Amino acid sequence: MAILTILRGAGRFKKDIYLYIRRWAMSEFDSIIGLQKKFLENKEIHIAGFIDESTADYVHECMLHLQTHGSPDIKVIFRSEGGQIEAGLHIYDELRHYAGETKGIVRGFAHSAAAVILQGCSERLAYRHSSLLLHDVRSLRN
Repeated sequence: MAILTILRGAGRFKKDIYLYIRRWAMSEFDSIIGLQKKFLENKEIHIAGFIDESTADYVHECMLHLQTHGSPDIKVIFRSEGGQIEAGLHIYDELRHYAGETKGIVRGFAHSAAAVILQGCSERLAYRHSSLLLHDVRSLRN
């Protein structure tokens, strides 16, 4: 009888753990979304991590939001190791055709596709110990 009670208790315990982890993950997600909204209110777009289509979609949505608010001057903060060049070129085009001034600031590193995106900003700055990496595209020719 005691073993049966422990097993029933373990099932409830597993469910409680699952619900706790799910609530924690959702609160983490909500805090990330809240942080991105706060940055956007301060007219900042952060490009961090690997650049892919989801990054391009995020920047596109930010730009649309800013355009509905009169295209204010913005800062684009970089800390990225690069990624897919197609996605990077989409973001580059968004920045080049934005009506307001765009200031690109490298905090840490802007490698590969991130360095290409940086060139789309009307003003480019980097912290003293930041690094940029551009590939030698001549080596890609046949």
